[in-house]
Amino acid sequence: RGGDVAASWNLLKRGARRLESGKPYQAIKLLGKSLAGFYKEESSNEMVFAMRMISSAYEDIGLPWASRASMLFAASLLTDKFWKKDELSIEQVKSYMRISWIELQLGRLGQSLLWFELALIVQSGFDDNVLSENEVINFDGCMGQLILNTPHNQLLNLEALPNVLEDL
Repeated sequence: RGGDVAASWNLLKRGARRLESGKPYQAIKLLGKSLAGFYKEESSNEMVFAMRMISSAYEDIGLPWASRASMLFAASLLTDKFWKKDELSIEQVKSYMRISWIELQLGRLGQSLLWFELALIVQSGFDDNVLSENEVINFDGCMGQLILNTPHNQLLNLEALPNVLEDL
């Protein structure tokens, strides 16, 4: 078992270097191979890290749905850890916020707001803010831009939005 994790770490490092050097396709291949060794309870943190890296690589090559799927898996692992061990982590906030941004890029305002709300709820369990005020303001601005770009014939679908935003 330890050998699998060590080999996966090597693949993860190589994939990270490829991603940093602007070779996302090679990074996806290496990072994907690393996942098999991390698919164990004791290496779930490494699995989350690898999935975040793959998500970034998919985003770099213009595959937002694949990026979203990778982040959903990472968030699922983090949420599972919460339910099993009853512990919150900063990584949860970061992952939920990342999914919120991806959903916003996909134009899925409702889903984006739900992930944003979840990130804020988990963040409230910490003494310090995980999300900077600037990050929240940027999210609000991008969300406002998405609302402003809504076609006129779809505005009626947003009539409940002020109440939802007020509850945040």
